[in-house]
This record gives sequence, structure tokens and C-alpha cells, in this order.
Amino acid sequence: MGTLTSTGQASPLATKIFKIATANNSANANFTGSTGTLFMIQIDNTANSAASFVKLVDATSATVGTTAPDIVIKVPASQQRSVLFPKGIAFSSGFTLFCTTAGGTAGTTSPSSAVNVICVIN
Repeated sequence: MGTLTSTGQASPLATKIFKIATANNSANANFTGSTGTLFMIQIDNTANSAASFVKLVDATSATVGTTAPDIVIKVPASQQRSVLFPKGIAFSSGFTLFCTTAGGTAGTTSPSSAVNVICVIN
């Protein structure tokens, strides 16, 4: 599991920014501690020479390799990717996140180096 940092934002956004340092194949279970709406995710895969897949599950927990992700974002080797969701994507159960070297459900291998993830959630 990565290291989580949470920063509250002032109105009018009324959002929180969550930074997960070193996301890996250990699920960050319900890292927000509540439900909410995802508006942006930024993924830094610059430390890896292979693609990484960040997976989000609308649940309070997940089993890597078994639980089907609701969102999978592929970030090519040595790159960063930001994805905006202008209308937001609601997570009604909770936010669980993990990162592997394969897409889909079955991948269970951690990236070889740090993958850092920032989420903007309301």
C-alpha cells in the first residue's frame, strides 16, 4: 500500500486532493474514508521502463487479481498522464486504488519503481 496524503481545499471547489505515493499491487482500501465524486486523476509513471495500470474500484476494499476494477488507466513507460472527468464519476461505496503492470482484472505484479497518483475528489 502506498503512503497517503490528504489536503482539503477551500470553497468554491469543496474538494480534497489525495496523493498516493508509490501506488502498487497492495490495494489502498477506501483511501478517502467515504464516498464521493472523482474529477481528476494524475499518474506519474516516469520512474518505470514499462507501462503501469492504475485501477480504481467503487468499493471499501478489493482483492488484487480477483476484484474487477471499475476504471483502468494505462500510463505508458516513463510518462505521466492526467485524466479529467468534467462531470465527475461517482463512487457510491468508496474509493479503492491499486497499480499493476497488466490491465484487466488478473494482473497482480507491482511496477518495479514508484508510481505516484493524485486524485481530486469531492
